Amino acid sequence: MAHIDGNIREAWARLRSFLLRQELDREFDEEASSHLALAVDDYVHSGVPEAEARRIARLKFGSVEAAKDAHRDSRGATWLEGLFRDLSHAWRGLMRDRGVTLTSIVMLILVIGLNVAVFAVVDTMLFRGFPLVKDNGRLVYIQERHTLTNGCCLLYADLLAWQDQVSPFRGMAFVGAKPS
Repeated sequence: MAHIDGNIREAWARLRSFLLRQELDREFDEEASSHLALAVDDYVHSGVPEAEARRIARLKFGSVEAAKDAHRDSRGATWLEGLFRDLSHAWRGLMRDRGVTLTSIVMLILVIGLNVAVFAVVDTMLFRGFPLVKDNGRLVYIQERHTLTNGCCLLYADLLAWQDQVSPFRGMAFVGAKPS
């Protein structure tokens, strides 16, 4: 239970630091400046000239920007900040070239519409079956091929003969192409 409370507190602290990042950055800048000023004062009191004291203090402290980045990484959700930065960059790019943006949106609408239409047809034809047939699971498709003529198709007279001879089928229908 304590582990869960710790995770909730950490998540809350990271969210809070994300929302207050400008204020926390300003506080860090003030704190880093005060550390550098105190280090410069210590070097000046020990007899080092002020310009040399500033240089030594900056060398010992290291890069202020690197420290600021490390501080941001430790306190916040870097992935969330990166996501918002990427979204902001993408939005600016879309607003910069509105012709490409409009073309992309129209193309997306067309492609999504085409995808929905194709899915509806495939769903109706392959998965749901014929609308007038009550029990599509029992539907059988029979095709006859003639090997000698490399042709296909069933003659209507053959269908009538099959209907007379085959009893397990409830009914039979003939589907054929229009003669050209």
